[in-house]
Amino acid sequence: MSNTAPLVPRSQAMTVLLLALLLGLQPITTDLYLPALPAMAQGFNASMVQAQLTLTSLLLAFGTSQLVWGPLSDKWGRRPVLLGGIAVYLASAIGCVLAPSIEALIAARTLQGVAMGACVMAARAIVRDRIGGHCLHLRSRRWFPDRFAGMALGPQQLAFVCRHHRRTDLHLF
Repeated sequence: MSNTAPLVPRSQAMTVLLLALLLGLQPITTDLYLPALPAMAQGFNASMVQAQLTLTSLLLAFGTSQLVWGPLSDKWGRRPVLLGGIAVYLASAIGCVLAPSIEALIAARTLQGVAMGACVMAARAIVRDRIGGHCLHLRSRRWFPDRFAGMALGPQQLAFVCRHHRRTDLHLF
């Protein structure tokens, strides 16, 4: 008989919180920095079209990457895809912070979109696996209200930061 303690099942509340945070990643990543686009273009000495390309590339990468991540998560499992997505998302966020030019920022945001696709797709798949499709819409209203609060409050908070912060540091968001 071994002396190891039996594994304690994860708390359902912690699982719900982590899934809510993962599903809230997409609206925060896209909506939070929209008010900063004009200042970001000015800070990088770039055109508004180039600044908008940071969002366009992120959204295109996010949407198309889910077509790849879905089958890969079915083959390899949700956990490796989710953990890899989180790691790449964090690395690309650091790349966004350290971007010396608008071109580097566009590349980092594209990579961030690919990683965000892995995170959001895996989180949705986990929710679907745990709850089942037939009652998912009923429970998601109770589980994820913070997602909507983040979408509603994020741009206003960033607009406040934009007014009181140096223009060259706005791409951090």
